[in-house]
Amino acid sequence: MKIEQSRPFLPNTIETGEKLYEHVFGKVENVASNSTGEIRIDIPFDKCFITEVEIVSEAVFAIADMWFEVRDGSGGYLKVKQHGHGVVINKGLYRRKSTYQADIDKSYSVALYIENPTNGPLDFGFNIILHEAVLA
Repeated sequence: MKIEQSRPFLPNTIETGEKLYEHVFGKVENVASNSTGEIRIDIPFDKCFITEVEIVSEAVFAIADMWFEVRDGSGGYLKVKQHGHGVVINKGLYRRKSTYQADIDKSYSVALYIENPTNGPLDFGFNIILHEAVLA
C-alpha cells in the first residue's frame, strides 16, 4: 500500500544549519467591562521566530495592540516595539499569519493589550506560534 501525501512537508533546516521546531503558547485572561486587559507570554527560547498570532474574543469590535517588551530589572516591563496598532477584533477567532519570520529571544515578552467594549467581563485568548531555532 502506497501512501500519497497531498502536500509535502517543508524542510525544517535553515541556511545557518539550525533546525526549527514549532511550539504553540496560549493564555486566557478575563477582562473587566469597559476596560483594557493585558495578556503576556514570555518567550522561553534563546532564538526563535514568531510566524502567527491568534486572538479569541467574546466581544464584537474589541480593539487590540500587540507589543514586544523587555524586562526592566525591577519586575516590570518596557515596551520596545509595537506590532499591532488598534487592530479591530471581531467575535470569534482572529488569526494573523506573517509572510516572513519575526526574530525574537527569551529576553522578550509578547504582550497583547485588548479593550473590552462591553458592559460585562469577558474572556479573551491569545496564542502565538513560535519556531525554536536549535543548532543541528
